[in-house]
Amino acid sequence: MTLAARASSSMISNQQAEANERFSLSVPSGVIMRTLIQTFSMGICALVLAAIAQPGAAQSPYPCSNAPGERVVGMTNSGGVTVPLCVQDGPPQPPPPPVTTHAALAWHPDASDVWVDGNWNGPNNGAQEGALAMCARVMGEGCVVGAVWNDSSQQIYRNDRGELWIAWTYDKAKVAQVEAECQGKTVLPCEKVVKIHSSYDRDPGPEVRKRYLGSAWVADVKQDDGKLYIASGEPSLAAAQTKAMAACSAANPGATCEAAAWTGDGYLQPYFLGERAVSTAHTSSKRAAQAAKAICKREKAKSCTLQKQYSAREPGLFVHDFLSGRSR
Repeated sequence: MTLAARASSSMISNQQAEANERFSLSVPSGVIMRTLIQTFSMGICALVLAAIAQPGAAQSPYPCSNAPGERVVGMTNSGGVTVPLCVQDGPPQPPPPPVTTHAALAWHPDASDVWVDGNWNGPNNGAQEGALAMCARVMGEGCVVGAVWNDSSQQIYRNDRGELWIAWTYDKAKVAQVEAECQGKTVLPCEKVVKIHSSYDRDPGPEVRKRYLGSAWVADVKQDDGKLYIASGEPSLAAAQTKAMAACSAANPGATCEAAAWTGDGYLQPYFLGERAVSTAHTSSKRAAQAAKAICKREKAKSCTLQKQYSAREPGLFVHDFLSGRSR
């Protein structure tokens, strides 16, 4: 190589060195490091994806389950027991069929709640027998099956007298029908007690046995003594009405008494509808008062005077005096 050539080569080398130096000075070292890391990471990801795409890619062994396509690749020791380990060589298995839940509901006319035996995995099960047995443990005879269903819910309602109604929530038209029939001609919609899915049990205790309140007054307004005779805390409606009628007749010899408002586990609300002494009942103290006020509004009464309430769960014989608003 000639001196001229060596000089030219030296100049080119010096220019490249200066260019390299200028490049390295103009780019922060952190950027260069990030670029190297990103390039390295992308290479690793590409290798991993390539390995996954290969049919013979390595799998993590797992305890064999006797599923189709499994191949034993080794053994392990778990708590002193030798367990074979497998990998899956065959095609992916289809997902298991969805789990369905079945349930049955039992009820009793003298109970304020229901019993449900649920979470059965097939239609041929013991749900009905189970629900009836739970009910019978609390109520004895008289339990009946009120509903059998699966993969959905039942809505339980309670009307003004404490009677229960059941609606399958999957059938919206049936729900509307049950709500209308439950309310009937009363002013308030029925109380929603609980919504129960077929995957759950419900097993209330003896506290759900109803206590009844019955009332009576003189049928002929000309003979009316202005009082309401009340028997409460009774185990049956018949017992409560019989005692109330007997108290009314004993206090008004020669007059004819008739049954008035009654409730199971609810509250009796005596009140004045304008100048008329009347009474109504509902499932709670609040709803009984709301019902009386709603009737006053419906009847466009000039006044609406609520008086002392009576609970069906408080045992006793009471005489309510409409003139004083008190009882004895």
